[in-house]
Amino acid sequence: MRFLFDEYSIDASSCALFRGNHEIKIERNVARLLIYLLRNRDRVVPKKELIEFLWDGTSISESSLPRCMSLLRSALGRREQNGPDIIETIYGQRYRFVSPIQIIHPPLQHDVLSGEIRVKRSERIEALKNELAGVQESRRREIERLLDLAELETRNGLIKSARSAPRRGNIASAGP
Repeated sequence: MRFLFDEYSIDASSCALFRGNHEIKIERNVARLLIYLLRNRDRVVPKKELIEFLWDGTSISESSLPRCMSLLRSALGRREQNGPDIIETIYGQRYRFVSPIQIIHPPLQHDVLSGEIRVKRSERIEALKNELAGVQESRRREIERLLDLAELETRNGLIKSARSAPRRGNIASAGP
């Protein structure tokens, strides 16, 4: 899944941020912060929730989230000269993504083995894993386990399909 906003885009599966065609190098947690805010753009996200998502209960310093937010804002700049930030801070404890966005899902691809048009399963599974942000921890772990199983089944299914597909050019010649 890819999010487009202003002149930026971010790929949720690879955490790659772009301004036009130019990649902007950012730390993984900074990218995850942006993706989380994009997915939760319809609400104000508390500081505590962001810390739990990004560091998953790990003890961190008080400056960790503000540092990530600062790096993110530096990477994004301002929408206009001296204009508003793309990310709004509310009373120093909550944040909201305020720029309009467009969401692009993985493209459909032709599966040569089965002849069906479908979303490439492995990419879709990865996108679903990234969409788990904000889901309760116990439920999130269960969903991740199921997605891992689906990914494994996909790989095994493609291998079996490739092995059982008829091979062209292997026609035995008739004897004399």
